[in-house]
Amino acid sequence: MSDRRAPDSRWKAFGAGPMSFGIGSLPHPSVDAALPFAFATTVPTLPQLPALGPEEFMVYQALEKLPGLSPGTGGVPTLNIDEWRAQATSFESRLNDATSHLDHSGETLDEWEPTPGALRAWGPFVWELGERNAPTAKVQITGPMTAQWSVRLSDGTSVELLPRLTTQIFRLVLVRARCMARRLLSKGVQPILVLDEPSLFALSLKNPRHVLALQELRVCVQALQKEGALVGIHCCSNTDWRTVYSVRPDLLSFDTALSLEQVLGPSDEVRAFLARGGRYAFGVVPTARKPDEAPQTSAIELWKNLEAKVLSLHAEPVLHPAFFTPACGLALLGVDEAEEIGARLAQVLALARKA
Repeated sequence: MSDRRAPDSRWKAFGAGPMSFGIGSLPHPSVDAALPFAFATTVPTLPQLPALGPEEFMVYQALEKLPGLSPGTGGVPTLNIDEWRAQATSFESRLNDATSHLDHSGETLDEWEPTPGALRAWGPFVWELGERNAPTAKVQITGPMTAQWSVRLSDGTSVELLPRLTTQIFRLVLVRARCMARRLLSKGVQPILVLDEPSLFALSLKNPRHVLALQELRVCVQALQKEGALVGIHCCSNTDWRTVYSVRPDLLSFDTALSLEQVLGPSDEVRAFLARGGRYAFGVVPTARKPDEAPQTSAIELWKNLEAKVLSLHAEPVLHPAFFTPACGLALLGVDEAEEIGARLAQVLALARKA
């Protein structure tokens, strides 16, 4: 759908000029505490709250209901292979039914949306969007590549060598993402749905399994665009950005301190991306600092440094329109630190709008 629409019409609900959204994960101790922060950016952002339990980490949230899966520790889910094998056929049948329903119906499927057991903020966030008559929202889900590469068996080994399992992981991510997009669209909210792919740093086109996973990512992007979502890819590490451009997302979200030169370096890809209406989300406010480092860079310094670097790299209008974000998720910070980053992000946005 997105490629058949004029570039400007895809972003009509967002208006003109720079805007801001969050990355997702927050340190807040409750949904009620997180929602005001989630709505403080110009595009409200779905909060993920790992402080509430290991099931709130991003990979488990995306794969909830996969047979044999448990949250694990440190955000790395583990899978009981015997339990999965015992239920694999019935789960596959359920995925087939869900895909068929989504392909032939304009309705969403409640059972495949995030549940309060894994993403407590989903229901309250959607309700709040309606109460505020919000025209847009940014939501995120772990992308299929990171989901496949992150899950471990009980003995710590990867699931990459189990093609039936990795295919189910891809299909589960896609079904859940489609249901999330449909839920927001049914409420009159234009979503940006970002596929969070931090594992792209390990991408190797010499690995046939990686090439297949990349094709699945492309299918995921296209399917969500057909739903009517604007589809982004977020990677907070460096990767082969030319290959990421080839997936044809609507938005690229990245850490500017780490990846600005690499993202804007391939000129032909940048021009083609902008020509089809693509936009960037500049992760301009740092989210990681060692205790012995200098005080945080001021908003005006962050903006001036970004503006100068972008202008030195590209003559195309990549900063207007654009989005501004924290560099990465905030869950590992304190609440006060997260609020301070949010305040500086608002200041950077104000400077961008004046420029």
